[in-house]
Amino acid sequence: MSENFWHVRLSKKTDKSLGKLPKPVLNALALLLQDIEKTGSVRGDWPNYSTPLPPEKRQTNLCSRLD
Repeated sequence: MSENFWHVRLSKKTDKSLGKLPKPVLNALALLLQDIEKTGSVRGDWPNYSTPLPPEKRQTNLCSRLD
């Protein structure tokens, strides 16, 4: 079984702001990014995460707008 890995990119603004975050928040963010890279962005096993959208309604870029 081949593993799929996702590429997670942070915006330049976010990247510049990382130095202002407390260390525990940076650690939590690092774990989150690793989890998304390993398992993907559409999840159903996180608490308070809604039912996934059908493939035609999913957004692949968090900045894009769903119609």
